[in-house]
Amino acid sequence: MLILIDGYNVLKGVARGGEVSDKERDQFVAQLGAYARRKKHKVTVVFDGGMYGWADKEQRGSVTVIFTGARETADDVIRKQLKKHRSHDVLLVSSDRELNYNASRHEIPSIDAEDFYLLMRAALERQGDADDAPTEHEAIKTTEESSPELDKLMQEASVTVPHKREDLPSKDASMPDEKRGLSRMERKLLEKLKKL
Repeated sequence: MLILIDGYNVLKGVARGGEVSDKERDQFVAQLGAYARRKKHKVTVVFDGGMYGWADKEQRGSVTVIFTGARETADDVIRKQLKKHRSHDVLLVSSDRELNYNASRHEIPSIDAEDFYLLMRAALERQGDADDAPTEHEAIKTTEESSPELDKLMQEASVTVPHKREDLPSKDASMPDEKRGLSRMERKLLEKLKKL
């Protein structure tokens, strides 16, 4: 899958609108590279401006970095990329409504910039094999102190945790969630999210 990213849109969303330094941008590109290698995705990230007055494209590991130069904006370049890759397996990462609308016109799903960043960070923070991950009923120790009585009490209590009403399935739902009519774009987005 190709993940097409509106670079400053993601970084400014995470930084809550603050300025983004070259160092932060380079760290983000490095994170994208690690994510792309781990998930076996192709990543293209587009930034406004650059070191030169003209457009510049460079390959940093598994990430293609595009700086637009002075004549175009990142939005312009992303629109061209969307049109170019419309028949491929593509996901747009941007919170820009106009870009998201443009992507939907090409039947390309999009995800909010901050949501993608959180998913990427979570994937990078996972360590080891699935065998090392805690099971559904396995306790995770959060302190160095040991209290066998407390541990036993907590494990017994966790077996009988009551369900909240809002977590229970609705009785008036006529069909299971997977049978409800999702639009084609919703199905495409769901397919892409499973790959992330």
